[in-house]
Amino acid sequence: MERIYICAVDCQREEELAALLPPSFLKSAQKYRISEDRAAALACRRLLKDHLEGMGVDPYALPLLKSEQGKPYLPLEGIHFSFAHSGGLSLLLVADAPCGVDLELVEEEKDREALAKRLFSMEELECYRLSKDKPLFFTTLWTKKEAEGKRAGTGVFPDFLKELDVSGCESHLLLYGGRRYCLSLSLEGERAFEGEWILPCGMGSIKNL
Repeated sequence: MERIYICAVDCQREEELAALLPPSFLKSAQKYRISEDRAAALACRRLLKDHLEGMGVDPYALPLLKSEQGKPYLPLEGIHFSFAHSGGLSLLLVADAPCGVDLELVEEEKDREALAKRLFSMEELECYRLSKDKPLFFTTLWTKKEAEGKRAGTGVFPDFLKELDVSGCESHLLLYGGRRYCLSLSLEGERAFEGEWILPCGMGSIKNL
């Protein structure tokens, strides 16, 4: 079953989170130099640990590995997942086929014109410029590209970002703590997400984009 888990991150609990995780889960999270990012990455892995335990799987018996392109995976047939974190929230998407997800806080006042020129196709750039809500448009399209790159296992690189087809991705607007977040996901076969949402207390409406 497909599931999306989201949790709020308490950066003061970094050591506590680390103590609760298998050693292989820690390695990839410790690459982050900023403590807030490390805590968020640890929280993602805690979500995965809890999910595995809920399936009756011992997470200490399964090393968390990375592909040559940097995509995390477990040597376990039938479980695919993707991590994301931003703005004090951590997210885990699990599915039975390759998947990708991205979560980004919508930065309301930031000028993204220069970055949009670098990342978007001419058609996408024109739509961005015509948008009445440029922060949300930019974040939605960017998270779609991230999600598609994660699903494909290629990552996101500037040399093919402009040509990346994200028509099969879906996006949602999340409200939490008075701020807007955009969540985009990509499932194999361009399927719509029909699974379960497991959300933190206080999260407001979830709107399809």
